[in-house]
Amino acid sequence: MKKYAVILPLGLLLWASCEQNSVSDSIHPENQVVEVTFNLTLRQDVAEFRSTRGLPGGLPDEPISKNNEDAGGTEEEEGEETQPTVTLSYVDYAIYDAEGTYIRHERKEISVKPDGSASFSLQEAFTAGVYKICFLAHNVEGAQFSEEDNLVTFPTVSDTFWGNDEFEIDASLTNQEIPVSIRRAIAGVEFRPTDHVPEQIHHFNIESSGLYNTINLLDGIASDATTELNYSYIFKEEDREKLVSQTFYTFVPEKLPESDAACIDAVTISALTEEDGIERTRTIAEIPIYRNKITRYTGTLYTPSIVDGELTVEIETEWDGYIDKELDSEE
Repeated sequence: MKKYAVILPLGLLLWASCEQNSVSDSIHPENQVVEVTFNLTLRQDVAEFRSTRGLPGGLPDEPISKNNEDAGGTEEEEGEETQPTVTLSYVDYAIYDAEGTYIRHERKEISVKPDGSASFSLQEAFTAGVYKICFLAHNVEGAQFSEEDNLVTFPTVSDTFWGNDEFEIDASLTNQEIPVSIRRAIAGVEFRPTDHVPEQIHHFNIESSGLYNTINLLDGIASDATTELNYSYIFKEEDREKLVSQTFYTFVPEKLPESDAACIDAVTISALTEEDGIERTRTIAEIPIYRNKITRYTGTLYTPSIVDGELTVEIETEWDGYIDKELDSEE
């Protein structure tokens, strides 16, 4: 009995040791899940866009950096600041492996302060490895992401920011924080009036068949795909006491090697009455667009005139008498 009494405890110890080793071996560091927090901040490097060119105008002036101490002058001397309004509601993000192979996509709701100085955080879980993550912050609920080509397609384009980062997950840590800066991904086109809005002008339309509306979430480059722009602004009574600018936004495809800038082929602007009667209209061709810059045209927008670039022909419907002629008699 003593012999068995000694062997039994040794057997139990051996079994317990093997089980501990088995449990330990089943937990591999590379399978350890790490919680990662991404702290996103908006980068708005460009403070203003100045132009004194009249319609149709040329290229926009170079922007002035908010942090450029060598720019000189006061804000009044440098001109009025013009910025797209930052109202972001969503952030789309896609995760890829180190080779750029798609893993997954998510959309989260976010909130940004009206002054655009906001930052926001997102949390994700990863196992050990190297990853790429790409962010697109915007406010268009109907934007659609395609896994096949990584393109996000927008029914309308508004202020949009893009950024990415490549990072490595350390399995020895349980939590990691990664800061990511995202930058403006769109261009603006602004029509600045030199005239006030007359009483008979009810709304202002901007139309174009060539607005760029897609961006690649992986590399932040817009494609050549376009959509129609149908912009309409109805004036409020208080608008008639000030100069009301009209602005729309577009993504910017990569320019061709022989081209100085990407362009919108043509845009038609019209000031109309409530019954859609045209009081003033004109078409501007070859509008240059630059990422994070505004192309500004300045001139008369609302004051009624002859349709720009066209002749208006009026035909009197009242006859002004007759000229009598007799046909020669036939032989």
